[in-house]
Amino acid sequence: MGGARPLAPGAVLLSCGAAQLPFGPGCVLSIEPTALFAALPAPTNAAGFASVRVPIGLRVPIATVGVQAAVQDPLAPWLGVAFSGGLVLRVAE
Repeated sequence: MGGARPLAPGAVLLSCGAAQLPFGPGCVLSIEPTALFAALPAPTNAAGFASVRVPIGLRVPIATVGVQAAVQDPLAPWLGVAFSGGLVLRVAE
């Protein structure tokens, strides 16, 4: 993620599917919350950037993965957490 609050705790959320759920004022949850399978730590650096690397094996079944980042930000409109836009990844063998 980029353009986030500098030096803040954050996470990249992965789920078995995507969604478009209103989640507080001005927020949309783009992952399927009932199918969340990982919350990977992603603290931001001094420039407000964070990234994670996820290895994908050679024999991966076809899957759709929803991805969204979240970072602690006291100025965010919902409970001090800012969310990125979501991505949908299609993984195939």
